[in-house]
This record gives sequence, C-alpha cells and structure tokens, in this order.
Amino acid sequence: MILYATWVARDDAPRRCGRRIRALQLSRFSSWLGGYFPIKIRKASADADFDDRSVYLFGYHPHGIISVGCFTQFAFDGSGASKLFPKLRFHCATLGFNFRIPFFRELLLGLGIIEVSAKSIKNALSSGPGAAVVIVPGGAAESLDASPGGEHVLTLRKRNGFFRIALQHGAKLVPVFSFGENDLYGVVSPTGPVRRLQAAALRLFGYAVPVYLGAGSNSATFGSPMPMRRPIITVVGDPIACPRIPEPTQEQIDDLKVQYIERLRLVFDKFAQDQQVLTIDK
Repeated sequence: MILYATWVARDDAPRRCGRRIRALQLSRFSSWLGGYFPIKIRKASADADFDDRSVYLFGYHPHGIISVGCFTQFAFDGSGASKLFPKLRFHCATLGFNFRIPFFRELLLGLGIIEVSAKSIKNALSSGPGAAVVIVPGGAAESLDASPGGEHVLTLRKRNGFFRIALQHGAKLVPVFSFGENDLYGVVSPTGPVRRLQAAALRLFGYAVPVYLGAGSNSATFGSPMPMRRPIITVVGDPIACPRIPEPTQEQIDDLKVQYIERLRLVFDKFAQDQQVLTIDK
C-alpha cells in the first residue's frame, strides 16, 4: 500500500486524459447500467454535425445529486453515445478528490475520466481533433437545488471558466439537457436548517453534501447511493462554434454565455413535458 500510495501521489494521469480501457465500456455492467433506468440519448437536431476536425466542450444539465446520467452515458457508454457520436473521444470531468480514493481512481482513469481543473480540461482539448470534454457546470451549488418534479434550477449565470476555456481553445460548445436526472434521488430537506448548513459548507469549503434518499430508502435513513429506477432522456443540442481567442474579455465571455443559455433553453422548450419549468437564476 505504501508503494501504491507513493505512485498515486506522483501519477499525473487525472490531468493527462486518464488511461482509457475500452473493455470497461463494452462490459456487461455498462449495458446493465444503461438499461437499469432506462436511459436514452438523442440529438436535438438529427442532422447536427459533430465532425472529428474540431474539439468540443459539452455542458451537462442539470447536475442532479451526483450526475449519474452524465457518467452512465459519457463515461460508461451505457446509452450508446459512442454510436451516436462515433468520431468523438469523451472525457467526463470530476472532482480531484475522487482520484485520491484508492483503486476507485483506477476505474475512473480506465473510463477516460479526468480531473475537473483548468489544466486537465485544457490538456484534454489539446489532445487532438475529436476530443470532447463533458463538464457539469452547475457543480455542488446546483446539486443543492436538485429535487424530483418539474422544476429545474440551474446555476450558470455566474460561471465564467467554462466559457473562457471554450474561447481559448476555439472549442465547439454543446448544451446538453438530461430529463430525469433530478428524479433519481429524493431530497430530504431542500429548505430549512439543513439547507442553511449546506449553504454555509458551500461557502467555506466549496462543496456541500446533499441529503437525499436513494433506491430502497425511507425517511428514517439518509439514503442509499443506489439511484431510483427512473427513465432518463438526454438531449444533445447543436454545437455552438467559438472563435479561438487566447485572452477573451469578460464581454466576450458574457456574449457566449448568453448564446449558450439561449440554445439550452431551446433544447429544454422543445423536449420538456407538461409542468416542467427551467430556471437559470444564479
């Protein structure tokens, strides 16, 4: 274990595109995972072109509790994303802390998952045409607003790094909305003392743990990590071409953000069911 811990401390793979093992994505577990919910993926426009001459930055919404749908589709390939986008190499991004968990980190690396840091994302986008990094821009703040039902609250307006990196690399920006992500877990208390404590933790540490109920849970427990069986339909919007600007101004970032939010709303409005509402206010 000492040798392993030393190696982990020196290993830079989480910031260097991981160590993808395709057999993991072709495993029976990946197929089972995709069928458990079940989960489906589609393009907003059937003729949208995702060529391998560009690099891409996918924004996945909403965050949900732990972004199960995101990793099921773009890391495990549980819904056939590789068939829908055969020319792209997906790299999901997650918290660096996850790469400190012994052996679990090897699974993440084998799935091509990278650390969600500017360095890691830039390295992945610089790995060549066809690279596609998948980020959940809402982060921990948005996870606190995840609750089953028709209202989707996104944390996006104050996010700048996501758009800055897209401009710096001239990456095509792709809005993705996953209907059903927020339904995989029940939330114990989205308001009151619990929520105030979570908000304080978010301010102090940059991360807060949602209190949720998973499959087989009840009000007497804090929940199960196993998500409930709820259908997920993920819609991938048309890519937004970004000019390559090494040092984008705040105005250029804001202009791209407005364009992205408009495109995301188009996806939501086109595919949302009755009683579903999208709020982007943070």
